[in-house]
Amino acid sequence: MADYIVEKDGWIAGRLRRAGERLSLSARAAKYEHVSPAGDRIPAVEPVPAGAPAPAPKRGGKGAA
Repeated sequence: MADYIVEKDGWIAGRLRRAGERLSLSARAAKYEHVSPAGDRIPAVEPVPAGAPAPAPKRGGKGAA
């Protein structure tokens, strides 16, 4: 497993993640996610604390005014 930095907010590895968050993934899993290798980079934003509420999903779609 290697460390990666989340590139943009979204669902990654079954959890809602924020851009800049650092996480460990296998190379195989990272291939399909919006992440980049962490190397020695420090995340641009602080990670969300465990147990923090997830943002509400956006509503509306086709035909929404």
